[in-house]
Amino acid sequence: MRGRQIAERAWEWLGAEKRLTELIIAFLVLHILILVIPQSPIPTTADPTFTRWLAELPPTLGAWRALLAALSFFTLRTSLWMRGALMASGLILVIRLADLGEHWAEWSRGWRWRQVGIIAGGVLFIGGWGAYMVWGWAEPDLIAWPQAPLAIAERGLTLPEPHFPLLTRHYGVYLIPQGQTPGVEVRAFTIPPQGGAPSSLALSRTARSAPEETLRWAFTPQAPETYFTIPDAELIFRISQSADVNNPSLQLQAYRSASGDLVTEMEFNANQDLVLDEIQVQIQYARLPCLTAIYNPGALFQILGGGLFIGAWLWSYRRKAGETIPPPEIASLADVPLENVDDTQAVATNIVHEM
Repeated sequence: MRGRQIAERAWEWLGAEKRLTELIIAFLVLHILILVIPQSPIPTTADPTFTRWLAELPPTLGAWRALLAALSFFTLRTSLWMRGALMASGLILVIRLADLGEHWAEWSRGWRWRQVGIIAGGVLFIGGWGAYMVWGWAEPDLIAWPQAPLAIAERGLTLPEPHFPLLTRHYGVYLIPQGQTPGVEVRAFTIPPQGGAPSSLALSRTARSAPEETLRWAFTPQAPETYFTIPDAELIFRISQSADVNNPSLQLQAYRSASGDLVTEMEFNANQDLVLDEIQVQIQYARLPCLTAIYNPGALFQILGGGLFIGAWLWSYRRKAGETIPPPEIASLADVPLENVDDTQAVATNIVHEM
C-alpha cells in the first residue's frame, strides 16, 4: 500500500504544472552553458584524449577548469545533466499523455489542444536531440580565413566562406563563434635595382618541406608559435604569440641560418614590411574568427518542438490563479452529477464563464 502511495505522489509531483516551468528553465540553462563553456569533441571524460584536450584549454579558466571537468560541464551534450533532463521530460510527457486520455471528455476543447501542443512539442524536441546524440558531431578550434572556404578535414567537408555567425548552406551544420585569434600571411620578395621588378622568393615551413610563395598561420594556445625559412637568403624566422592571452601582439625574430645570430626582433599587431639584406618580407596581420562546427540533424525538430512546447505552455499558463484542473465542458446544471455538487453557486459561475 505504501509503495502505491509513493507512486501516486510521484505521479502527482511530475504532473504538476510547475514541473513544466522548471523543465523549460533547466533546458534553457543547459543550452546557455553549452554556448558559453567550451565543449569537448570527446564525449567521455574517461578517454585519454579528453585529458589532452583539457590541458590545451585557454588558461583564462584558471582554477575553474578542474571543477567544471568534475561536474561534466565540458561534455554537457552527453552528460548526466542532459540525460536526466531528457528522462524527466519523457516521464512528464507520458504522465500528461495518460492524463489527456483519461480526462479528454471532461476537459474543455482549448485545454485539450494545449496539452496536445505540449506533448507534441516535447516529443519533437526529444526526437531531435536523440538524432543529434546518434548522428551528430562537433569540431572545435576551426579558423576562418577571409575570402577562403572553411575546411573540416576530419569530416571531409568544405564549407564556403562563412558569411553568417551561425548558419551554413549544409543542412544541419552550424558554426558557433568562439572568439578571435591572431593570424599572419607571409610573402617575401627581392628588392630590385631602381626601375626593376621584384621577384618572389620561396618560403619553407621546415628544411624538408616543399617551397611555397605564401604561408599562413593562425596562433592558438595549442599552437602559439611557428617557424619558416627563406632558403635563398639563408634566414630563419620565428613568430610567436604573447604569453598574455589578452595581448593580441605577435613577436618576430629573424636569425642567420648559418651562424644562428639574431638579425632583428620586433613586436607587431598590424601589417608589416620588413627589409633585411635587400629582401622585403611582407606580413599581413589579421584577427581571425575561431569557430566550432556542429552537425545536428535534429536541430529543426528541436526548434519546432521547443517552440511548440513553450508556446503551448505559455498558453496553458494563462489560467485562473489556483485552478489546477481545467473545468469540464458543461452545458447545464442537468449535466452535473448531484453527488459531485458541493457548491451550486460555484457550478453556476462556471456555466456562465463557459457560455
